[in-house]
Amino acid sequence: MSYDLYTSLLKMHDTFRPTDEGVHLTIDCTAPELAALREQHGLEAIAGFGTAFDRAVRVMDWLTTHVRHNGMCNPEGPRCALTALAYAFDQPDRGVNCAWLATTLTECLLSLSIPARTVYIMPFAPYDCDNHVVTEVWDGGWSLLDPTCNCFVRDGAGRPLSVFGLRAAFADQQEVAFSEGLRYNMQPYQAEEHRDYLAKDLFWFRIAEKTGFGDTGRFVTIAPEAFDPHRHEVLNVQYRLRVQGDQPWLRQWLEQLEKKGGHIFCSADDAQRAPEVHHG
Repeated sequence: MSYDLYTSLLKMHDTFRPTDEGVHLTIDCTAPELAALREQHGLEAIAGFGTAFDRAVRVMDWLTTHVRHNGMCNPEGPRCALTALAYAFDQPDRGVNCAWLATTLTECLLSLSIPARTVYIMPFAPYDCDNHVVTEVWDGGWSLLDPTCNCFVRDGAGRPLSVFGLRAAFADQQEVAFSEGLRYNMQPYQAEEHRDYLAKDLFWFRIAEKTGFGDTGRFVTIAPEAFDPHRHEVLNVQYRLRVQGDQPWLRQWLEQLEKKGGHIFCSADDAQRAPEVHHG
């Protein structure tokens, strides 16, 4: 029942807003911290040889073997791979949330000059306090990698799907297949459960306009027409205040949203094009 509901929402909202003037998506692999990350963790040897996608899958498997997921955990310090790995690498009593995991995987790939980006995937319902964050890697096309569950998703022909490709497949209720090795914190995980979870969270998206090391500036939104992501955010925080209590950080979040202007939009078509990549 949930899968039918989520996928019907995707089907009914399959036309996206156009790109705002001035939006320019880029990927920057030049930060010196990326070289330090690569050398510190021996990422060249971990990635090995082969296609960019094959190398990225090996790095994801390494990351999910050594860093646990903990949805309630936000380490102190800047959100970057160096912070996450220093905090949680081979620490069984620690973990990081999906945003930290995806950011870490993205930056590990950038350190290898593999174009990648972090994608925030968001639900339709404003009364849903949970969203998900994944990585996409470019290898002639975008492919979704989910380091929370050590997986990617293939279509019926065996091709890895992008975030948008998976959204379209779900909207048409096409059969998809999860990669071997699907797991959560080194334990087996049910493909149907993760399918439903992803279908819930593939309604709208946010990505950094410039992907690089650490905080690189503003985000852009990819959202269906007639959907107001700003109102969604306001309603979501108001809901959190009702169910979680009047906490200062939630009140501050709501005040920031109420002062904030509208979102900056990128079309789904533009978001799926080949990235402009700056190499070191």
